[in-house]
Amino acid sequence: MMNSETHSLNDATTFTLNKLLDNERKACALAVARRLNVMAAHITRQTLNGIEAAELLRNEAERYENESGALR
Repeated sequence: MMNSETHSLNDATTFTLNKLLDNERKACALAVARRLNVMAAHITRQTLNGIEAAELLRNEAERYENESGALR
C-alpha cells in the first residue's frame, strides 16, 4: 500500500513540475516575442539600415547571454 501511495505522489509531483515548466517556457517565449516586436518597431520607426539592425540584434543576443549566465 505504501508503495502505491508513494508512486501516486511521485506521479502528482512530476505532473505538477511538468506543468510549471510548461508555463515557464510559455512565459519566456511570450517575453521574447514581445521584445522582438519592440525591436522590429524600433527598426522601422528609426528606419535603421541592415548594419544597424544587425548591431541591435547582436546587442540583444548579448543581453540574453548575460541573463542566461546570471541564472546559472
